[in-house]
Amino acid sequence: MSLGQIGGGIGGAAAGAMIGSIIPGIGTAMGALIGFSLGSMVGGIIDPPSVKTQKVRPAGIDLQTSEYGRAIPYITGTRKVAGNCLWIGNFQSHKHKRDTGGKGGGGGDPVYYTYTVSVAFGLCINQCALIRAWAGKKEININSMTFYDSTQTAPNAHIQSILSASGKTRFPVWKKLCYVVLQDYDLGENNIIPNFTFEISRGGVSYRSLEYTSKWGTAGSGNGQLDTPTFIRENGDNLYVCDSGNGRIQKFSMSGTFQKVIIGGLNSPGGFEAEQHYIYIAETGADRVLWCAIANGNINQEVTITSPRDITSVTLYKKFVIGYSGGQTKLYKLEYVYQNEHSYLWEITSTTSLGAWVGTSITWDGTYLYIADSTNNLVKKYTQNGVLISSFGGSGEGDGQFDKLFGVYASRGNIYNYIYCVDHKTTTSKNRLQVFTPAGAFAVGAGSFGTGNEQFDDPSGVVVKDGYIYVCDTNNNRVQKFIDTRKGGVSSYPSDVSQDILTNDFYGAGLPAGDLNLDTFTETTNACTADDMALDVLYDRQQSVLDVLQNIIAHHDGIITYYDGKINHIQPNENSASVATLNEADFVKQNGSPYISISNEGVNSTFNRVVAEYINEEKEYTPATTYADDMPDIDRNGLNEITINLTAFNTHARANKMAQRILNKFRSNLKIYQFKLGIKTFDTTGIIPGAVVTINDALTENSSRKVRILSMTIEQGYILVIEAKEEIPQNYQVVVIGSGNKERTDLPQLTDPASSVLAPMVFEIPALWTNANAYLVTYTAPDEVQWAGASLYRSYLQTSGYQGLGISRKDGVTGIVVGVGEASGGIKYIDVALHSDETLESATDFDELISTPGLNLAVVSTSVKNTYLRFATVELIDTNVWRLSELIYDLVDFPAKNSYGNIVAGNIFAYLEDRPFRKRLQETELDRKLYFKISSFNTKGVGQDLSEVDSLTLEATALASKPLSPGNIKINGLGIDASNAVSVASGDITIGFSSRNRRNRGGTNYQWAYAIKEDLDFDSFILEIYNGATLLRTVEQTGKTFTYTAAMQLADGGASPYTIKIKQQSTSRVSAYSDAVTITTV
Repeated sequence: MSLGQIGGGIGGAAAGAMIGSIIPGIGTAMGALIGFSLGSMVGGIIDPPSVKTQKVRPAGIDLQTSEYGRAIPYITGTRKVAGNCLWIGNFQSHKHKRDTGGKGGGGGDPVYYTYTVSVAFGLCINQCALIRAWAGKKEININSMTFYDSTQTAPNAHIQSILSASGKTRFPVWKKLCYVVLQDYDLGENNIIPNFTFEISRGGVSYRSLEYTSKWGTAGSGNGQLDTPTFIRENGDNLYVCDSGNGRIQKFSMSGTFQKVIIGGLNSPGGFEAEQHYIYIAETGADRVLWCAIANGNINQEVTITSPRDITSVTLYKKFVIGYSGGQTKLYKLEYVYQNEHSYLWEITSTTSLGAWVGTSITWDGTYLYIADSTNNLVKKYTQNGVLISSFGGSGEGDGQFDKLFGVYASRGNIYNYIYCVDHKTTTSKNRLQVFTPAGAFAVGAGSFGTGNEQFDDPSGVVVKDGYIYVCDTNNNRVQKFIDTRKGGVSSYPSDVSQDILTNDFYGAGLPAGDLNLDTFTETTNACTADDMALDVLYDRQQSVLDVLQNIIAHHDGIITYYDGKINHIQPNENSASVATLNEADFVKQNGSPYISISNEGVNSTFNRVVAEYINEEKEYTPATTYADDMPDIDRNGLNEITINLTAFNTHARANKMAQRILNKFRSNLKIYQFKLGIKTFDTTGIIPGAVVTINDALTENSSRKVRILSMTIEQGYILVIEAKEEIPQNYQVVVIGSGNKERTDLPQLTDPASSVLAPMVFEIPALWTNANAYLVTYTAPDEVQWAGASLYRSYLQTSGYQGLGISRKDGVTGIVVGVGEASGGIKYIDVALHSDETLESATDFDELISTPGLNLAVVSTSVKNTYLRFATVELIDTNVWRLSELIYDLVDFPAKNSYGNIVAGNIFAYLEDRPFRKRLQETELDRKLYFKISSFNTKGVGQDLSEVDSLTLEATALASKPLSPGNIKINGLGIDASNAVSVASGDITIGFSSRNRRNRGGTNYQWAYAIKEDLDFDSFILEIYNGATLLRTVEQTGKTFTYTAAMQLADGGASPYTIKIKQQSTSRVSAYSDAVTITTV
């Protein structure tokens, strides 16, 4: 089976032809070639110039990324490409003297060298934008290089100056080539140029993005817990957090795993810095700076800052400290001072007043100090001597402004060398992270007030490591992690790519645009846009235009045809309209019947697993695979697998979608149709290769059969011979397994272990719906292909003795109550999230509900009891979430219309239309506690071990034999309100009540009637009258009214209030009491 088709012509160009056999310019054996040779401009290996007294001298520079004769890549969409070296020059070595510092002394200072080089890399042949760049595995700042998008007309100024200095007069421009120039790139102490790779995009625009990735931390004083964390720093592969409320510094891994407490017992610790072996802490409450060993928490030295002060932060370089003293922020410079040949001491060597404002944080970028001026909401930039260079920020809520600036961090070695600031607002206004260039220009921001992901409550400290940003979310007692990255890549649509390849005269076929039927290209773009079937194409070797086009349409099962002098690009999809309807009279006859030949593609073309290879953008454009499986066919017939190359897809979702559609076509075993039309007798307008037509032919039993034309040829006598394939719109309707770029594991096999059922419930059936004592078991089956049913087990002991009661392959309908409420008009409702995609339906109206036994019946397991209800109206308000209204609540005891009673969010819900198990209770099971287990089994009948299954409990109380409590109590004809109390005049008191028959009469309606026929085993009513806790009178009768006369009241010797309780008894059992009613006489 082909994936996409170029052509339509079997013979003759009048109707349709293969591209390449008829289109001028691309009919050669290879066709036009994509890509040109690259590498002829690559410079040679260059030795560095000599330097005096050089102790470390490299033999030369090692260039890893040059490859002569390499094809220039063609890019459309967004891809990652390796840079190919075009030019190299200005290689320099730089001598340095290492500063030992520290407490030790003596010894000479060694010399070491670093290296810089200028280099140009070619990227691609067509115009693109540069998104990101890497040197080896390390991302580098694209702002540090000069990028040319292929439209340049002049040489790079730096390259020109280098070549001019060597006497050259001709300079490379590399027209129509995307390339970059890195000027004096710092190689560090290694003289090897690493492999450079670049993310480039046709049509994209690079932009900064801060994206939330994770968080950790909970409130508390235990290990790893936090209490108002305020500052954070990194060193090596660890993070250090100032746990201010607990007076300590804690050490974590980069993923947030607790390592150890470095030091505790601190008095209001503030800002700190960490290096390889030591931490330097500004202990605000003690007015001192501590020099603390990371290994054991020992304090090596402390420096007290004298005079009134409030030390707030410290930075590493020469140990600068800021404090607030006498209305001034002061900068203290601490240095190692020589004591003798064996030691140095750490002392304050200078103090500089910076101004009448409060500084809260200090950081250093390798050259300058940056201090957070929280009074004026400014970040101030200073020299090491305390000279103000510039400032940025200001008060406000716009980008680049602050409400209450607190933390500041200069990234020092991060690819962007930017300044990261946190806006620490004490109200619900701006709580955010903002990033600035070293010049103070706003770059990007993230965050708002709240407790969710990417939300803050008074953020304070910030640090950056390897492109990740860690923020102390102070009042939420946690650390949040973000990634600082660049985005902006876009994908291209197949028809846009094919149009470019066909018409570009530099790297494509160079055809006039008039040779293309652009309407079909536009229709394909629209279809692929709606379907998200875009491409990210990289061709990095020379190949023919035909090969390129075939690869493009394979990714979306498209069709490119040449017909009537025009090239068409067609996208099959579920909404493809039929261009013509062919009836019996339209077909050329053969032996008196329409000539229609039908065959199948055949079993050799059928596969039950499609493996799609694609490129995973989110994993740095590494190769990946995804699958589509026909598991029942694999289980029956064994695996028959095919692998398709879809490496122009950058996402799992697109590749998986295509794999499923190809599998659907294999599974459908599509029919091939051949038929003939008379051109002179039938209007063939629109009938071209790739078009859909509809066939009606009674002889072959085809009615409104859609087929897609594959090819067309002309026979003698102007007979059009067409070959077409069955078109099934449902084959395009797939649900992507997995999402985004996340890898999908292999689908479960039918013989894999089955998972436990969801929300299992067991409950005794009330007497309203059964003549015999029985119970129901329901659940929702897990959403997996291997689940085939469940076995029910029962025991009288919770831990052992379970006996099998049978199996069921049915799936119940259960869910969780997610909310209750009242809509407009006082209509009460219950919101239920079902565990499956079951569809609930409304009753026609409320009258239908109460007149149809069992319609829309459900049970909710509340904290009080299993409560039965019915609902007339349902509304789907979210995925699998239904709103139930027009309720009848508590059918068994005291039905109430438009009420949800004691139902609350979190209660388990079961819809009783589908019930996997219904079992009769045996006499030996009544009036005792029963235990049940439900064991899932797979398609091979292998069930779960009962030790892995939780038990359910049922108190079997013989509900079917137990009368229902009387209801509808009235006193002197007055109904009882929700308080169950009534006041009446002194004198005789007439008490009325209703019977409820447990055989489904008088109990399913929320309204009551006095004329309900009694149960077949009805014996009597028992009425009890109390004064407080004292029983005054017990009455047993068969009638439904009782008059408590004034004489009886006097004889009982009790004054009101009276409490009335009523129950109904049968020949063997007694109901529960009705709700007690209080009567007060006035």
